Amino acid sequence: VNQQSIDALSNDLRRGEELAQLRTKLQSTEAGREGLAEVDELLSLVAPMLKSGSIKFDAFLARGLSYYTGNIFEIVTENSGLTIASGGRYDDLIGMFTKSSIPACGGSLGIDRIMALMLQDADPHLDFPKVLVTVWDSSAAPDALRFAAMLRESDISTEVYVGNGNIGRQLKYAAGRNIPVCIIQGPDEKMRDRILVKDMKCKIQIELSPNDVVAHIQKLGDVDTLASHALQAGFSAGSARNVPGETVEKAQRGNNLRLP
Repeated sequence: VNQQSIDALSNDLRRGEELAQLRTKLQSTEAGREGLAEVDELLSLVAPMLKSGSIKFDAFLARGLSYYTGNIFEIVTENSGLTIASGGRYDDLIGMFTKSSIPACGGSLGIDRIMALMLQDADPHLDFPKVLVTVWDSSAAPDALRFAAMLRESDISTEVYVGNGNIGRQLKYAAGRNIPVCIIQGPDEKMRDRILVKDMKCKIQIELSPNDVVAHIQKLGDVDTLASHALQAGFSAGSARNVPGETVEKAQRGNNLRLP
């Protein structure tokens, strides 16, 4: 970095320029425009996921490690202002240790600070994921994130699959993590405004309106629950497993039962 750039950055820091002014400066270069586009995309994807708190762009956030290749972040508690996690994008890091070039994003936790905050909580607890929201393809990611946010608003612990495509692999991931329910929405379901809810224990899928999914998951607990739904729809729980879904790829997604 040349001295002129250093002096310009120092002046900006001293003046505490407004974000709008900084964005204008960044947009004056191609690299700046590309960076802002990445930031804006990230903000639009993350904001709907937040049950509480907020996300904002800080042009002066800095990380000391040189292998970052994209966005960096810090997670700060609202009340104490303590940074409890930080990290960023480092596409080339894994390739330094393996023969494969694997894009990655990661970070580190401030365990001591997190433990101190948990001790201040009168009722600390951990929620393990009860639902995995699958991601059909990259274009489906925003919908998946929004749907996960809706589930979390209803106090349903939810994880969104990191990646997209190959629904079978995503279901296998859920099974390996002992996540009992998976949410699937492919192009056909999206066109009809429907959601597939898959019980991973008894391997039954039910197609529902998005507005009915939360209530269904909240009362979904065992095979008996699904069996009662199947009987209401005119099937036994056993025969429901053999009803092929019209829009379901059998090799990847199993069987399907539709409810009104």
